[in-house]
Amino acid sequence: MQTELKALRRINLRKLAQKFGGISMLARQLDKTPAQLSHLIGINARKNMGDKLAYSTEQKLGLPSGWLDTPHSEEDASNYEDSRVTVSSVPLLTDYEVLKWLQKPSRSLFQRKVQYVKTSLQLNKHAFALQVHNDLMEAPSGFSLPRGSIVIADPELPVKNNNYIIICLERNLAPLIRQLVQEGSRKYLKPLNPCYPIIELTAPTYIVCGILRQAIITL
Repeated sequence: MQTELKALRRINLRKLAQKFGGISMLARQLDKTPAQLSHLIGINARKNMGDKLAYSTEQKLGLPSGWLDTPHSEEDASNYEDSRVTVSSVPLLTDYEVLKWLQKPSRSLFQRKVQYVKTSLQLNKHAFALQVHNDLMEAPSGFSLPRGSIVIADPELPVKNNNYIIICLERNLAPLIRQLVQEGSRKYLKPLNPCYPIIELTAPTYIVCGILRQAIITL
């Protein structure tokens, strides 16, 4: 019976990882590293989720007590409501609307019919969504942002080392989605696709447009 319960928790946690856009995004919600979560739900998972960790996970995600111990369909996992927050919507911007949105985050900005993306995350009011148009963030394994993914970014959070960010190097250039890596006083923009180079952030002026909080990936 205990073996079946541990297997069920692993299945449900994998469904939640898919809902949040991957192991890395779910790990961030749970204040864990992707490696720690991979030990629980990765392909070669070696650890089981005990009662204490299951309870803590449910609390952090706003799930009802015992949710992880109950069978759920894929639809149940993707549509559960977080009891701590109200589901909100953020605008799906084009590349060239991002800077304008940061300057004046108002619906009056748009001269087109705008799509809104629903999320249950706790976000600042200027959060927005952006679609990935290239393969620079497609990783051969682990966390990946394939072409066509939609990311939700919050521009009001402090930037930290290893954050996934949306950044504009110049005002007239389209924003980039990269991982920010800092080594001492030097900063680098890292694509997850190893076919592309890591570049040092040397631009005299640049704007971090947002910290990635969620990825929506269509399989």
